Amino acid sequence: MVKDPSSPVKTLAYRLLFILALLCFIAGVFWLEREDGLEDTRDGEVSTVDVIYFTAITVTTTGYGDIRPNANSTSAMLFDAFVATPIRAIIWIIFIGTAYQLVIQEFMEERHMRKLQENLQDHVIITGYGMTGKAAARELVAKGYDKDQIVIIDNEEDAISDAAEDDFVGLLGDASQESILTKAAINKAKHIIIATDRDDTNVLISLTARDMNKGLRIIARANQEENTKLIKRSNADIIISPSTAGGNLMAAATKHEHLAKLLEDMLTAAHGINMRERVVSEGEIGKKPKEITGKVVIGVHRKDKLLGISEMDTTKLAAGDILIFLEKKP
Repeated sequence: MVKDPSSPVKTLAYRLLFILALLCFIAGVFWLEREDGLEDTRDGEVSTVDVIYFTAITVTTTGYGDIRPNANSTSAMLFDAFVATPIRAIIWIIFIGTAYQLVIQEFMEERHMRKLQENLQDHVIITGYGMTGKAAARELVAKGYDKDQIVIIDNEEDAISDAAEDDFVGLLGDASQESILTKAAINKAKHIIIATDRDDTNVLISLTARDMNKGLRIIARANQEENTKLIKRSNADIIISPSTAGGNLMAAATKHEHLAKLLEDMLTAAHGINMRERVVSEGEIGKKPKEITGKVVIGVHRKDKLLGISEMDTTKLAAGDILIFLEKKP
């Protein structure tokens, strides 16, 4: 999992605030105990500045002895021994842990990411690892994609943790930001599947992705049917509305339960049937789709028109046609 660059900054800020709170707590107690609990070996008076100085020295070192707990004050000595000293250890642990996380760990993650980017080529980026994104990732694997050629982007840490558990490359961050898409090597990607649950986010991701890779094939999710045109204007090649497609399948199941199951199987490679498409070969030009052996042709895409099953008996294949067919998974 690769983290959002803003995450370490937030972590550092939270830890500094926690350390500051601890220092204020210790300084407050020492200030209350300054008259009877502390003694200054230099001038005999403990001022507010002396308290601040003594607090800083106490939590970072064992002290210099110029200001020290009064030997006659049991409470000050006990506080120093059982509260200030453990807090000193906690602060040092925080310092060391932060140094490791922000320097060593970040260096290792950046090195790991550079290595991954070098190996990425014609890969698929999935933005949003909810139900739709997970289903898309599973189906890509079922269709033969290697998991290391699928990059997941999500702005939720739990989603990226799920992606890592599923052995996918995960990037934590906003997919509409160029910095995150750059980390995903979008310039070398072949497809991007935009599957977040917000249409405005999907539009921004599509616009950014197209600007960074003109030849990228963009498949975007439309959560609301009325936003389909807007997403289309964002240069998405294919827009899928899961709610509409799911509703159509559910309606079909009311009268044709077996047909609905078959349609679901046809869309899922794991069930043994692949729905694929390819350009007609030179030897197939002039033939009818039903004459193509070993495949069940269910449609032909010609220029900007899709020829359906009802036209398969009268259609003769031409150069540039794209066959849409079913075949048994090998």
